[in-house]
Amino acid sequence: MPQFAIFAGPAIAGWILVNWGIAIAFTVNVAGYAIYFATIAFLKTPADFKQAKSQSRSMRQDIVEGARYILAHKGLSSLLLLVLAGDAVTGAVYQMLPAYSGTVLHTGVGNVSLLFGAAGLGATIAALWLAQGGAARATPLRVIVAVFGVAVSVYFLALSNTIAISVAAMLLFGFAGETRRTGTVSIMQLAVDDAQRARVMSALFLLTRLAGGIGTVTVGAVAEHTGLRLPLVIAATIALIAWLVIFRKRREISAAFTETPPPR
Repeated sequence: MPQFAIFAGPAIAGWILVNWGIAIAFTVNVAGYAIYFATIAFLKTPADFKQAKSQSRSMRQDIVEGARYILAHKGLSSLLLLVLAGDAVTGAVYQMLPAYSGTVLHTGVGNVSLLFGAAGLGATIAALWLAQGGAARATPLRVIVAVFGVAVSVYFLALSNTIAISVAAMLLFGFAGETRRTGTVSIMQLAVDDAQRARVMSALFLLTRLAGGIGTVTVGAVAEHTGLRLPLVIAATIALIAWLVIFRKRREISAAFTETPPPR
């Protein structure tokens, strides 16, 4: 359902913007968040669940303990590097897509919605594919390959001159991006010790937001002087370099997730 929302949301937003205007679009967005928060309020932890406790007693100790856990795990530290490179690129692409539609494709709101919708459709297909295979389908190698797919899709976006090529690129972008994102989260959820899971997932959330922000600001700043094509090519190249570094260590990374977790 979340991936269906990624697909349907931009398409509906584009229709609302064209037919009803910005104010109504923002109102619908707020109403959507209200429904989301109301749904979250009904979520409950299973009665038999017991959270493992950590030995740390302060925020400083929590930060040090979480960082030590990630660095001690060869698989986690390598995947985190790849995740940050991927999020810097994907964050920039999503935020710059309206500018891309206007300055590169010279089209309007309707086509922005089409591009977002294509990415959402790709993400939906990836989510269904991963769900069908269960946890076994989320492997480090698939995450690594997905990052390569993200880089390739951004190259196609940067070089595209038609809406058809851009839509196809965004379809690949959505599929590879969702495979990378969901695969990483699934691997970390299963590989991390219960007492450390919250620290690792929180660090992942914060660092990916930071990487996305840095990527967006950097691409936007360069685009002010060169246009969007060059910074998109540079961003894709950086992701490809990170992918190549990690790809050469793929066997070590895969093996790290089958070994005994590092001591707390």
